[in-house]
Amino acid sequence: MTKKNDDYKITTLEGMEAVRKLTGMYLGDVETGQALMHALVEVIDNSIDEYLGGFADQIIITLHKDGSVSVFDNGRGIPTYWLPDQKMSALESVLTKLHSGGKFANTEGESTGGYKMSMGLHGVGVACTNATAARFRVYVYKDGKEYTMAFAKGKKIEDLSERKIKSAKTGTLIRFAPDPTIFKNIIRFDPKVIKTRLQQLSYLCKGLTIELIDEIKKEKELYSGDEGIIDFVKFLANDKLISDPISLTDTKDDIIVDIALQWLNDGSDAEISHYFTNNIPNPDGGSHTAGFTTGLTRTINTYINDSDLPKGLKISLSGDDVREGLVSVVSIRHPNPRFSSQTKEKLVSEDARTAVENTVSVFLTNYLEQNPTVAKKIITQCVNAHKAREAARKAREAVRKSTLNSNIVLPGTLADCSSKDPDECELFLVEGQSAGGSCKAGRDRHFQAVLPLRGKVLNIEKCEYKKMLDNKELTNLVAAMGTGMGKSFSLDNLRYGKICINTDADVDGSHIRTLLLTFFFRQMPQLIEAGNLYIAVPPLYRVDIRNVAHYIKDDKELGVFVKERNLDRNRLKVQRFKGLGEMSAEQLWETTLNPETRQLLQVKIENYVEADRIFSMLMGNQIDVRRDFIIEKAEFVQADI
Repeated sequence: MTKKNDDYKITTLEGMEAVRKLTGMYLGDVETGQALMHALVEVIDNSIDEYLGGFADQIIITLHKDGSVSVFDNGRGIPTYWLPDQKMSALESVLTKLHSGGKFANTEGESTGGYKMSMGLHGVGVACTNATAARFRVYVYKDGKEYTMAFAKGKKIEDLSERKIKSAKTGTLIRFAPDPTIFKNIIRFDPKVIKTRLQQLSYLCKGLTIELIDEIKKEKELYSGDEGIIDFVKFLANDKLISDPISLTDTKDDIIVDIALQWLNDGSDAEISHYFTNNIPNPDGGSHTAGFTTGLTRTINTYINDSDLPKGLKISLSGDDVREGLVSVVSIRHPNPRFSSQTKEKLVSEDARTAVENTVSVFLTNYLEQNPTVAKKIITQCVNAHKAREAARKAREAVRKSTLNSNIVLPGTLADCSSKDPDECELFLVEGQSAGGSCKAGRDRHFQAVLPLRGKVLNIEKCEYKKMLDNKELTNLVAAMGTGMGKSFSLDNLRYGKICINTDADVDGSHIRTLLLTFFFRQMPQLIEAGNLYIAVPPLYRVDIRNVAHYIKDDKELGVFVKERNLDRNRLKVQRFKGLGEMSAEQLWETTLNPETRQLLQVKIENYVEADRIFSMLMGNQIDVRRDFIIEKAEFVQADI
């Protein structure tokens, strides 16, 4: 039987209604805070467009006590003239119509024309912010007047009004509060995330001053990168550069190329590179990445062949060789960029590749020829990287051949679990045989494995790759996990869904945990990104009250425990565990191993750049930088109670 047409109900969502119903499609995940931050970024991007057009040099972002946020720029102000075809003002059109704005065409009227460069070309921006705001108000300052309109959930609640002001002030101020019916879990903006983005923008926008005002914390921060992306490279490198950053700048076919780069002086094999198009981060790189790497490799090899370098440096280098230990920022401004998707994570404009490659070839060649001392340091480091890579390759090949000729043998110290399902299996990394014995006795043998580590793990931030390969504790760890490490790492071969760092709740335990985190961050960042790395939280104290045991995590928690129960600290029976080995198998199961009662902290990388900087500073060879950091933070250290 054929169904009647009435049986088929087709719903078409348009405009602001579509944004409210399908917020994730327009702004990202509403559960994690991504969409909330994106709503703010869209407003900030409009202000940045005014800077890119040469009309603004100041942006002020204010986090208000009521949870709303405002963004002001001293640009031209959004146009307010009447649009006869839409029967509304240009201001209302920009704030309520998708694909409406000054980015698309040269518009006559009060506007002087469209932007030559723009942060975004999809045009859904600030209208999406308006659609997802519980309340939204805009102020426009121009021609001695203040214009204002108000909206709620994307719908106009106040018509455009104007009043004269005794000021030559120009610009736009937008204040909005997120709609809690859309952003149900997170309706407060995270200052840390905002600060990271503003700091990045200040480096990319030389001459732009950005101020962040936090009314809740009563704080103000000013961001201004005086030297542009040169300051960005210095920040990323944490003062560990061979020499001052190299600046390469050129304009080709209306594409502005701005590059800053330099190599680290500590022998680090990490490459830190960031790519931007019209100030938009491109984490997946794209055509400008290809142009940069090709131009860099060819220029370095050409210089080696043509210059009067020692014979030992006359080696043909690969792209991996020349990028090892490199810190670089590649920022282009393109009048009409094309991306692989609306998220703009990858640039696909082929003319950008040519522009970047030519800039690197011409200007880096000039720099190397004019700075032979620095050039020799760079070439020496690249050649050393080549030699280290060859040595590591041979070592891996030897291990591979050995493996092919024998059965795969897991470390003898590993107490494996019986289950072979990675999704349910857990590997606990513990310090020493004593703690290992307690964990082995207290675990659930079906799904929990234990690997004791002897002594303090090697600090890989200070050692060569070959030394890391020769370290028994680390090779045992890699063998137990089954993943390999570095460039040979494969998440598909991971034998345990949870890798749990389970160290003592004291200073030595914290140090060992930090050493392990350094190893995972440098050699297996994919493990962290996939959410497979955890930190166990064993108790430091046991308090017995009326024959009932209470396990306390640390000194701070003990203080709260004593205060809340109005207990006499001197008469309290408190047992301090010096290590996991002092706990019985039953105690370890109850406090640290049992999935029903334990506390596991998942390790995440919220800010890769900042994490890289902290690891380099605290675990690297720069003693002065580490000492200054410790002195600066000393006032925040609390003594044991």
